[in-house]
Amino acid sequence: ISNQFYKALTLKFTNNVHLNNYSQRLTNKKTNTQLLLLPVAGILLFIILYIVAAFLYPGGSDADKTATGFSWQNNYWCELMDSYAQNGEPNTARPVAILAMIVLAISLIIFWNNIAELFVYRKSSSRITRYCGTGSMLVLPFLFTGLHDSVINIAGLLGGIAIIALLINLYKHKMYFLL
Repeated sequence: ISNQFYKALTLKFTNNVHLNNYSQRLTNKKTNTQLLLLPVAGILLFIILYIVAAFLYPGGSDADKTATGFSWQNNYWCELMDSYAQNGEPNTARPVAILAMIVLAISLIIFWNNIAELFVYRKSSSRITRYCGTGSMLVLPFLFTGLHDSVINIAGLLGGIAIIALLINLYKHKMYFLL
């Protein structure tokens, strides 16, 4: 995030003492950078762990049960979290894939809570963004259970609401450079 972001927030909130204090807190680059980089680092760790899990996957897919390894074309990501691979072997990728999903969920919970702080003076919008975004991530680690399809539907619905609320708030606050 550039200095343009910090300047825009400072200019936007200078007339309100509470919001001015908040914008000053946002411009504390050390704190803000750490808060912004933590979700980014978590997402990068998720990607690395999922790639490792793909290499550990024993094999098989709906297209070819006898195939070896993970096929980015024929396997679903969620198959990395199954107890058994499509070829019937125990899935050695499962622990790494579950860890990756937990890392992703925690990273995005931090993101949704931090991004909601931008709209602190619009409490209802902030709450919608925070609670729906966080709620979508709290159910995500349960993808590896028998509730897979329900988890996808719930997380997708809550995440979609959070994203729409976020985009509306960014637009209303003229933070076009973040859209």
